Amino acid sequence: MGGVVPPGSLALSFALPAAMEAAADGAGWAKGALLARACRLAQLQACATCAALCALWAAAAARRRMGAEEVLWAQERAREGAREGARREYPAVSVVVPTRGVGSSEHALRNLLAQLRMGYDGPVEFLFGVEDDEAPECAELAAVAAQHAPLDRPVTVVPAGAAVRTSQKIANQLACLERVSAGSEYVLFLDDDMAPATGLLAALVDAMDAAPEALLATGFPFDVPVHPQSSARDISDRGALARALCTLAQHATMWHHLPLLVPFSLFGRGHFVWGGCMLFRAPELARDAHGIVSAWRDGGYSVRAECARLKPARPCASGSQHPIPTRGRLRVHACCCAHHQDDLVAAATSVAARRPVLSPAAAFFPQRLEANTTLGSYWNYLRRQLYVLFMYAYDDGDRYKNRVMATVYAYLSATLFAGEACAMAAVARALARALCGGYVVAGVDTADAWLSAVTLLLGFALAHEACSLTRKLAGLSNALSPESPTDTSALSLAAMVAAMALNQAALPLAMVYTALSPAVVWGGRRYRRRRGKVHTIDVL
Repeated sequence: MGGVVPPGSLALSFALPAAMEAAADGAGWAKGALLARACRLAQLQACATCAALCALWAAAAARRRMGAEEVLWAQERAREGAREGARREYPAVSVVVPTRGVGSSEHALRNLLAQLRMGYDGPVEFLFGVEDDEAPECAELAAVAAQHAPLDRPVTVVPAGAAVRTSQKIANQLACLERVSAGSEYVLFLDDDMAPATGLLAALVDAMDAAPEALLATGFPFDVPVHPQSSARDISDRGALARALCTLAQHATMWHHLPLLVPFSLFGRGHFVWGGCMLFRAPELARDAHGIVSAWRDGGYSVRAECARLKPARPCASGSQHPIPTRGRLRVHACCCAHHQDDLVAAATSVAARRPVLSPAAAFFPQRLEANTTLGSYWNYLRRQLYVLFMYAYDDGDRYKNRVMATVYAYLSATLFAGEACAMAAVARALARALCGGYVVAGVDTADAWLSAVTLLLGFALAHEACSLTRKLAGLSNALSPESPTDTSALSLAAMVAAMALNQAALPLAMVYTALSPAVVWGGRRYRRRRGKVHTIDVL
């Protein structure tokens, strides 16, 4: 006798697969809808970022142009006053340049000559801080300075010895600070890789004279790529691919620097400091106002007595004994202060003291990139710039502020890259569909297509604005310093587009890697941090 299948079971056997198929279709639709919504959000964020940066860079170029015109007008009035016998008396300035010698980079000699011949009508002295004055590079530095420096501008090479409580750059600066002449009213700290424009020092001094409440005045550079085959360290024999990668690495380095032009260009007062150009009042540094010199001196790390493999100590300019490391490891106390840059210490001091930092509109200058820049050196540069955001010098406020800055920077970079990538994928999909005989339906697909097109156009406009901003600043710099023109022929729009994509993709990865990795190579030393403090130093 055959069994009879209940009607309910038969209905269930047909309904269950249909329900499962419907559920799968619903899940796929929900996943696709969620992904589409995320892509739209990323593209909208990318559009907003591109539009904002374009507007801010245009405003920055306009303010820099006004500053350059004011300097040119002031120079013309000064020349007319000199012809009439009326000449302004400018205060004495001591220029401190921490350096590794004339051969430290391919542009070092050109930058040195620009610094020595910097236009200023007042008394100027130069102090070049070096780690070891017995090195051949220091003898060459002294010879070049003696040959090209004006007779009324004394030049002194100051040995600092190896840094044991702070970075080597700050140690060189502090050694020079002890040799500043008593009659100097201002001290200007310059990096050896920047070429100041004519009128820079006068613009900084005028700004400080007009604002006695200010802590310091600062400037900011703009990067300029150079042709790889024009390098002193010629790489032309490596082929077209190597030259293209060098060009890409230069533009990526330049792209990372460009957004920082905005706060230095748009705001004449604030708390932004760039360590390559800082003008302080000499009396305030002499009496260590607000503890900034102490923070520089002890704001890095303190080395134990059992430092490994050091040369015998010898006296430095201040008469104290400093050991000179060859190779090995320097262990430092975990309870020491953070390894901070001089500009971050100055910025934190200005906030704590509630004294503004001035940024004159004319305080900008070209910074020529190394022609042999590689993707590896670009990655290390990116990590060094982000490494300091994971250090803190004073209290938990520094820690939280730096972490917020790092998070926001990584988020904006990631969303810009994601938005442009989604737009490129959508346009490629639409083109493939059109080539295969399909069509774009009206409604949501049409809106998405328009959004993708606008996102790509704004990204291209942003890269174009970056090139335009660099050319505008170079033209203004050439007007201020016609004797040392800046060449922008190596600037490439195609390389800038690729560099924008590379930097926005690499920056979040570098941020995560830097947060997880405690070590970074910087100036021939490998620094390792622990709980926001430098713990060990490997001398490479």
